[in-house]
Amino acid sequence: RQTLLIFDNCEHLIDGVASTARELLQGCPELHILATSREPLGVDGEVVYRLNPLDTPTVNAAAKELRDTAAVQLFVDRAAASRPGFALDAGNRVSVAHICRSVDGIPLAIELAAARLHSMSCEELASHMDSQIDILTGGQRTALPRHQTLKAAMDVSYKLLKEADRVLLRCTCVFRGGFSLEDVAQICDDEPESAVRDGLSRLVVASLVVAEERRGATRYRQLEPVRQFSAELLRETGEDHVVRYRHAAWFAKKAAVIAEQAEAGQMDRVLEIGLHDRENFREALRWTVDAEEAGLALTLASGLGPFWRAAGPKAEGHAWLEAVLALSPDAVSAEQFHALEFTIQFGIACSEPVDARLDEFDRLAEMLGRSEPQARALYLRGAHAWSRGDLTGAINLIEESCRLTEADGGPLSRARVLLTECLIRVGRFDESEQMLTELTRWDEREGRTRDYGLVENLGMTLYARGDLEEAERLVEEAVKGYGRRGSRSNQMEAMSYLAWITIDLGKVRRTRMLAERALAMAREDSEVMIEANSLWVLGRLALREGDTAGARELLAECLRVAGRRRERIVLALALHACADLANIEGDQERAVRLFGAADHHLRAISQIMPRSIGDDYDRALADLRLSLGDRVWEAARDAGREMSLDDAIGLALKPSGTEAGDP
Repeated sequence: RQTLLIFDNCEHLIDGVASTARELLQGCPELHILATSREPLGVDGEVVYRLNPLDTPTVNAAAKELRDTAAVQLFVDRAAASRPGFALDAGNRVSVAHICRSVDGIPLAIELAAARLHSMSCEELASHMDSQIDILTGGQRTALPRHQTLKAAMDVSYKLLKEADRVLLRCTCVFRGGFSLEDVAQICDDEPESAVRDGLSRLVVASLVVAEERRGATRYRQLEPVRQFSAELLRETGEDHVVRYRHAAWFAKKAAVIAEQAEAGQMDRVLEIGLHDRENFREALRWTVDAEEAGLALTLASGLGPFWRAAGPKAEGHAWLEAVLALSPDAVSAEQFHALEFTIQFGIACSEPVDARLDEFDRLAEMLGRSEPQARALYLRGAHAWSRGDLTGAINLIEESCRLTEADGGPLSRARVLLTECLIRVGRFDESEQMLTELTRWDEREGRTRDYGLVENLGMTLYARGDLEEAERLVEEAVKGYGRRGSRSNQMEAMSYLAWITIDLGKVRRTRMLAERALAMAREDSEVMIEANSLWVLGRLALREGDTAGARELLAECLRVAGRRRERIVLALALHACADLANIEGDQERAVRLFGAADHHLRAISQIMPRSIGDDYDRALADLRLSLGDRVWEAARDAGREMSLDDAIGLALKPSGTEAGDP
């Protein structure tokens, strides 16, 4: 007769179940068997249906996505049984999403996690997800022993492995975010690659390692609960230091390749390598810093500098570099030099104090005694001056850096990219455009990948000249180019500048999309200038739409953010917008004072107001002069010009109708 027979949980009796199934199927032609197991039975006619873990929510998932995700649904259902009345809400959804992602959607782990809510809050449980083996215990008493704790479930599968596969499972726990066959072979250097390949295949069959095909190559990973279980075993066997050292040494070699590719201008490869193994680089850095392996840590951090600069977040790069430099503060080497250089660059970008590091870099450049280190020291001084709004000082320092680099017949200095940005801001457009053209041609001759920083700066040159359509085309090319490469840090900057252009083209929806996206990215990555830039654009947009309350809030936030880093250019531009707001609200004298202060501080840093923006303010000032009369208008303008930047910001932040000194 036709019969369905179910064999459940076969992996610990796999040979006996397989032979029994084969005998039954041969004697009963109409029999069908459904077997659940962590590996196939290997019987003729078997069709494998792989059950993947439950879908988990993405980072920053919206409320609807959370509710519709299978892992979250299971967690909420089991949590309600453990803690009556539990429901997903705004207060716990971040923690629930983190728990479900941390256990990689494994149903047993989700059930064990939910059961913990009888004695812990959701937030407390989420904070313990780095120790799942210890915390995910206490399943139902009626469940099989191997289903009562996560460790027991893992232990059953582990004990079924051959000894060689147990070693391989322990070794592969050091990887984060996935690994390749080559990666594993490097940390199992006592084993031939063929043995490693066969062992990985057996671990995949046993459902202890996941294999995924990406662009024609197989990428492996351990689910997080399995990884934590394996890591505990690695520590218990005393193999932890040796295996992690091999892992760090291998990824230090990959970091050195990143540095080489960056020097050759192959930014596609820099981002490809960095993004592909980002989590492994982080894991290697974490271990080398904790283990005080100074040499490996320095090679890793200095090599990853170009990747952090392009992909971001620079705040992360700065934190790692500071930690690594603290391990060997007095070293003198090329790696130390590059690590210190990137520390200063990222410190400038993240509004961290860098004066002491600049002095240290000057001393190290002098000790190395070559023109290239000295040129880089001048460049960093120039970048620091630029960040403080001293464009004249920045131009002088960067020009000297370029001369020193190229004096001995060296290549065109990449410092010229920042130099062109400074030249744009002081109105030296012809020089900037000529320099950008030379750099582009040189890149093409040298076979370097397209530098979208040059494209972006050329677009901003045209923007300042008033050619908005061509400027939009070029800066949009930069945004898309950075996006294709995964150059997040550069993309958000170009996106914020593209919003400058589109608002003056009257493209309201596009401007809002660009500015809001750039703002969100900048806040995630602590990019202060881009955050302030985006707030300024959104404030101007609110003014154009007549939303004075929204404009006031956005511009006030812009002033506070830009003030943290003393972004003088953004602060002065924001003062112009605040003057416009005061004018709209009918506070005309206040508006003229703010216009006067903004103009004064823009001139103090040699900034040329982009023509498309300046024309609007010229018209507003002319209208105010007619309304107030020459005497009152000039007195208010002169009073504004005499205000310090801090006093002008204070006036802008006061409620309408009050002065900066009013209580």
